[in-house]
Amino acid sequence: MTPEPGKSVRITMRSVVIGVLGVTILCLASPYQDLVYRNMIAGGHSAPLLAMLFFVMLAVLNWLVRKSTGKALSGCEMATIFCMFLVASGIPSMGLVDYLIPALIAPFYYADQTNNWAAHFHPHIPSWLVPTKDGNSEIILDFVEGGASVPWSAWIPCLAMWSTFLAAFYLTTFSLCRLFSESWIHVERLSFPLVELPLASFEDNGKPTWSRSVFWLGVWVPVFIYSWNSLPRYGLEVPGIPLDSDLRRVFGRNLGVFNAAVYPSLIGFFYFVPSTVSCGIWAFFILMKFERGFGAWCGTDLIEKGGQYYGSSAELHQGMGAMMVLMAGWIWVARSSLAKQFKAALRGKDWAPWGTLLGLIYMVSFWGAAGMSLWVGLAYFLGFFVIGIALTRLVAQAGLPYVQSAFLPTHWVTTFVGSESLTLQNMSLLGLNFPMSFDMAGFMMPSVMNGLKVSDRTGISRRGILAVMVLAVAVALPVSFYSFLTVAYEQGGSAKTSWWFFEGAPKLPFRTFMSMAKKPEGMDWHGISFTAIGASVTSLLLFLSRRFSGWPIHPLGYILAGSWVVQLSWFSCFLAWMTKGLILRYGGGQLYRSAAPFFLGLILGGFITPGLWALIAFFTGELGHAVSTFPP
Repeated sequence: MTPEPGKSVRITMRSVVIGVLGVTILCLASPYQDLVYRNMIAGGHSAPLLAMLFFVMLAVLNWLVRKSTGKALSGCEMATIFCMFLVASGIPSMGLVDYLIPALIAPFYYADQTNNWAAHFHPHIPSWLVPTKDGNSEIILDFVEGGASVPWSAWIPCLAMWSTFLAAFYLTTFSLCRLFSESWIHVERLSFPLVELPLASFEDNGKPTWSRSVFWLGVWVPVFIYSWNSLPRYGLEVPGIPLDSDLRRVFGRNLGVFNAAVYPSLIGFFYFVPSTVSCGIWAFFILMKFERGFGAWCGTDLIEKGGQYYGSSAELHQGMGAMMVLMAGWIWVARSSLAKQFKAALRGKDWAPWGTLLGLIYMVSFWGAAGMSLWVGLAYFLGFFVIGIALTRLVAQAGLPYVQSAFLPTHWVTTFVGSESLTLQNMSLLGLNFPMSFDMAGFMMPSVMNGLKVSDRTGISRRGILAVMVLAVAVALPVSFYSFLTVAYEQGGSAKTSWWFFEGAPKLPFRTFMSMAKKPEGMDWHGISFTAIGASVTSLLLFLSRRFSGWPIHPLGYILAGSWVVQLSWFSCFLAWMTKGLILRYGGGQLYRSAAPFFLGLILGGFITPGLWALIAFFTGELGHAVSTFPP
């Protein structure tokens, strides 16, 4: 369906009711899936698996109702429900509770005489931020051991305080999306590849995509490949279809991790990405490998040393420099729309600038009341949202369904000021924030921006779509808290649940800050130098892309070139870029459009397959055997 110019579609009550029910079920199911079942990551992607599966099932049911009764949900009603699923999906999963709640337990349960966390961190954590500070209390021991009911009297006051912070956090998220959406959607006309598949089901102009045989051919490619490779788990010994090759056997081990992994569904997403952007993603990854090889050949460790979690220090700081330049460019391009919104805000006709300001003020004040230094709070949250905007841009423009930053908000401080500037008070409080910023794969901002794109394409009122997404968040937050804690206290954070969420991730920040406290450092001149290199290269590429209309490489991929997600995605991106180039060269725009349903089918197959095998695993009693059709 194509919206009539000047008219917006109103949201129906039945779509809101169905959306709320769906969000509730999603939030009840996700923690059990993530912590116990572990046959997929429910909400750890910008294209969340469980939410997409829920929507696919709803779409099938809606089609059956239409066939049998002639009455069914309209495309706009389905779009409304989809946006509610999308924005809520990360909250009961990796976007919030999987990381936050264990982080409130970890510094006390895992404290011992070896790490000395009790002396370094415990005095600086306010009691109103955690359920208890006694590592031997039943509140914590039952959480770890299981077989108990939730002590709500300890958790409700704590989570109520966190909810006020989260309300400000989400207010800032929605406000920033509203501020940049006008430029990204209407001025720059970004492609938003992640919503191509759902939009194909909403927009019923002409012959529906799903009625074409080439679409179903695309669906069956990932279904067959991953199903065939899953058969040995169930006793059927068949030769596997290889999807990954270690290129270090060819190019040597000096390049670090260097795999060529094929994800058919990623190829589907990248097909809809502008060729200059997809070229930049794989080209900058290869550049980073060339840098490592050159450094090894020269006998220097300047390129491969450092780095805490993903790439080397040189790689992550080049991405930092690229992000700074690109962020300045995005603001410059959006300056007219931003100016209009700020002027409208002064007249009381636009809420987004005020929402951004008030949200940031409350977040900084919240942590200031807990004891965090004002400048640390400002640097941390401004850095967090700069990274968040950049990751959202990567989703909107590059179509990455799984994004992670190669560096963290704390890197802004440790690079340009030094870890020696952080007191134990600041480190203790940053440790509680750390899990949410360490892995931003389930971060909400890309989902909100995708929802605004859906609103634009379907003609749904932008105010209305924002309202239902806010409602979805308001429902998801308490249900997710309830579901996660219920599962945790029933199952326990032991070996039968997820080690990563109960031990690996929540211990990580305090181990990191303990290392900083023992060995404080000043300004990171090595990191600053490579930040300058990244900024300079990005500035040059932006100049070349504006000077020469056929310039083939966009610098967006430079941001994540040293990250784990691009390590897993670059080869699929290369294949999609090459395939699309051949199609356009020899078949033109007509063949490109004719082939599009096949690549949409690849995407749908990527969502169906994990759900299919998760269902099989459920009935056969298998746990922890995820079929990964996207990078994990």
